[in-house]
Amino acid sequence: MAMSKDVFPLADGTVYSKRKNFCPFSTPPLEAYASILGKEKMERLQRVARRLESLKLLEVNATSEGGGVAEMLYSSVPFLNALGIEAEWKIIRRNREYF
Repeated sequence: MAMSKDVFPLADGTVYSKRKNFCPFSTPPLEAYASILGKEKMERLQRVARRLESLKLLEVNATSEGGGVAEMLYSSVPFLNALGIEAEWKIIRRNREYF
């Protein structure tokens, strides 16, 4: 999923944060994955997710577009939030020489 040209990271580098109510993209609801995973795997996923509900995860990346990691984070961060894991995504704000 590519980032919309109307969506930019916040000034602090936040690309996605449910806590900050900044969720410019999403994934399908969990129920949509049931036909792919099957009932047993879906239940197992939800059991594991319940055990991790208090987990907070910060994904940090150099960019919010292009590259494999950024492309994966567009789906994995909202998916983790849908499971009840508080995942945020921020980018590092630096000049080219930093990288």
